[in-house]
Amino acid sequence: MYKRTFFLMRSIFVLLAWLALAGSQAFAEDDTILWDKVGGWQIRIDPSIAGCFMFGSWTQGELVRIGVNNELKKGYLLDAVMSSAPSER
Repeated sequence: MYKRTFFLMRSIFVLLAWLALAGSQAFAEDDTILWDKVGGWQIRIDPSIAGCFMFGSWTQGELVRIGVNNELKKGYLLDAVMSSAPSER
């Protein structure tokens, strides 16, 4: 139980830290290499993590990045909604 909770908390922390540093372009940074486009997705290579990923963005500001980090030997899924308007509470 402890290992599972620790892994979950660590994963959430890493994801939140990454998202906090990420702007909309961080999901498909300029230092990545465009390999191909398929439908509304870009397939890109990220040399900084020796991996590759799919990147999609839509008109409402939704962003999705699904990829493989070969340095860590793990896959990942990142999603976000970027908005220039203040949120209503």
